[in-house]
Amino acid sequence: MQWGGEGRPESFSSFWDGFTGHDNTGTDNEPGNQLAGFDFKFKLEPTLGWPVSFYGQMVGEDESGYLPSANMFLGGVEGHHGWGKDAVNWYVEAHDTRTNMSRTNYSYTHHIYKDGYYQQGYPLGDAMGGDGQLIAGKVELITEDNQRWSTRLVYAKVNPENQSINKAFPMPIL
Repeated sequence: MQWGGEGRPESFSSFWDGFTGHDNTGTDNEPGNQLAGFDFKFKLEPTLGWPVSFYGQMVGEDESGYLPSANMFLGGVEGHHGWGKDAVNWYVEAHDTRTNMSRTNYSYTHHIYKDGYYQQGYPLGDAMGGDGQLIAGKVELITEDNQRWSTRLVYAKVNPENQSINKAFPMPIL
């Protein structure tokens, strides 16, 4: 939760109101900006004997029915396999920091906290910041003497709305 700061309420009651979600009143004295989420990992090794896992994360702003309603997502699958005396690790994952996978200029921004979900211009949470999309995959070979050989492929759309706050991926200079 983003709470307090210069000119902002900093009482225990304002903290409690923000923590319990009693805000989003549309006024300038809202107690804070909340983000909440959950993540999971489901390992198939214990149940099926496969060295594969599925994982995901959902983080959202605001709430509706006690659950975040303006969500960002991450999901993937990974594997860890033996290959003789060596090991092979791999993953494929996707991130989407647009709100509900379509709305832009909403997540990572806030009408009171003008820096949004950034610290000195660099994103908190997902490293690409708001409104991004990413698909990545990696394969890694680990030899018995612990040498690592890997390759990674990433396709990303970062800062497509050219938000000036995102210093990690600044607007292009024309």
